[in-house]
Amino acid sequence: MLDILNPCNDPNAWWQQLLILGVPFLLGLLWAKGATTVHDSGNSDRLAAIDADLADCKRLTLSAETSLKANTNIRGGATEAHSMVASAGAASAKSKKDDLKVVEGIGPKIETLFNDAGIHSFEQLANTPAERLKEILVAAGSRYQMHDPTTWPAQSKLAGDGKWEELKKWQDELNKGNA
Repeated sequence: MLDILNPCNDPNAWWQQLLILGVPFLLGLLWAKGATTVHDSGNSDRLAAIDADLADCKRLTLSAETSLKANTNIRGGATEAHSMVASAGAASAKSKKDDLKVVEGIGPKIETLFNDAGIHSFEQLANTPAERLKEILVAAGSRYQMHDPTTWPAQSKLAGDGKWEELKKWQDELNKGNA
């Protein structure tokens, strides 16, 4: 069989035979290694997507735990959590999403933070204590910690009640949402 690889029957042609058989073998090994690398990069992309999903899940869990802690303070014999759940249920029944940027001091990014925390309507914002709003801002990072949400629930109450002239008059007296 090896006579086919050595047509001249040269006894010193063993290196030619090795070359003819060895080069394709080595190329096959290199090709297989490259295919494995491509396959592994596909797995790393999937792993990165799973890590991102896990980070989102942890963030939502932390947000829910923080919200639960903030809303379990006892007030007047009933927990604030019960009133928050009731107002959230009423708001979700209406499926109402208000433009929270109407409130002086709330811009698009802060509105997004509040939406992520489950605050979508003037009613929900009006029923959320300023301390809880501050917690959301502090948790979002140093860019938001400087904001003072003290007047935001009251402004939101006026907006929710449709008292636009009264709200506008008060906002003219405010400085970026602060009294």
